[in-house]
Amino acid sequence: MVQITPQMIFCRRFRTYIEQQRKALATVVDWIVMLYILIPGLLIGGGIYIDFWTDPLPVWSESIPLSLFAILIWFLFSGKLLLFLEDADVLFLRQQQTWMKKIMFRGVLVSSLMNIGKGCLLSVLVLPFMVRNFEFFLEDWIIFFIYIAVLSCVSGLAGRIVSVSNSGWKGKFRSLLPDVAAILLIIISTLNHAFLLSVAGIPLITLLAALLLWLVRRRIRMTGTFMRDVEEDNTTKMGLTGKLLSQATEKPTKSTSKTWLFTKSQRLYKGQPEKRLANAGIKAFLRKKETLLMYMQISFIGIPAIWLPPIYIKCIVFVLILFMIAYWLFIRWHIFSNSDYLKVLPYTEVQHQSAAVLAVRTLYSFPAFLLSAAFGLSVQTGIYGISLAIATTAFSIWIVPRMAIIATYRQKSKE
Repeated sequence: MVQITPQMIFCRRFRTYIEQQRKALATVVDWIVMLYILIPGLLIGGGIYIDFWTDPLPVWSESIPLSLFAILIWFLFSGKLLLFLEDADVLFLRQQQTWMKKIMFRGVLVSSLMNIGKGCLLSVLVLPFMVRNFEFFLEDWIIFFIYIAVLSCVSGLAGRIVSVSNSGWKGKFRSLLPDVAAILLIIISTLNHAFLLSVAGIPLITLLAALLLWLVRRRIRMTGTFMRDVEEDNTTKMGLTGKLLSQATEKPTKSTSKTWLFTKSQRLYKGQPEKRLANAGIKAFLRKKETLLMYMQISFIGIPAIWLPPIYIKCIVFVLILFMIAYWLFIRWHIFSNSDYLKVLPYTEVQHQSAAVLAVRTLYSFPAFLLSAAFGLSVQTGIYGISLAIATTAFSIWIVPRMAIIATYRQKSKE
């Protein structure tokens, strides 16, 4: 008979946690479809990343201080801690304090290593700006990253201790204090980064490492926080699942007696039946919070994707994003036009298509203006950039919706 040990219990729980995260991703991600997104994204992103190492960096990056980069890297290294405690432990393991301490120690160690690994991977993205703007030696970068990594572990563990020691809103508020203290320490320590790296770096890392060991020891020896620890662990484990489900499913619509947009039923367009239909489609789109939020996100997130790359990648990304937005708007129109309410109204297919073009062109104008402005001003400066932005906006509003509707209604005819 195999004797169960704390190490076996921890390994089984860790494997279960990894499997849960994998299944959560599998429920909302089609990996075959993701290949069509990841491969072009990696090729384009890889080209942009290489250009950041070889070509001159954007002028705006030179004005970013080291403290802001350090805070960003600290944020990338930060993450939730898991002690791998479960509700059922109250029946047996809670009486075995030695086993509980071993499981909690392994949980703190593995969670910290996972956060450090995540931080190292994500920090590679900002490394060209830091290496080329701040001419440090290799040993200076090693000291800097070790300092940020240890500080993130200290702030994360201190925040966990404070949150489980205090209940309610006080616990949530006080758990932010270690993060605030870490940010202040980063700002102060990077005011003179030469002094930090040459004189104060290693002693400061040593002090933080000693503080981290003390926090680990205190965390393991804490008593009376079992139920709050289990609650924190469950919240952390279900965090990814909750985020994925919030994007994959829509929340139930709250019934209200009055809308907060177009409260007086203003008409955007007057006249023909297709214009009245377009009015209804635009209002239905903007009154729905989920679609409105997605609409604003794709309108603004595309700006850095167009502004930062070199010119040949910039043009490709600009065109692809414009067509993606127009196609998405037509998909939303397709859902609206197939609603039960519209099926009883005597609109012809031609009127539906005319209304679709008008509604999509209206909704498309805002992101087209933003992205065209980002494209024009990143290519040219002054009046030439503004003129290019205006011309690109007008051309895309006239052409892109008409081309996107072909793909949409071709897909509709297949269905």
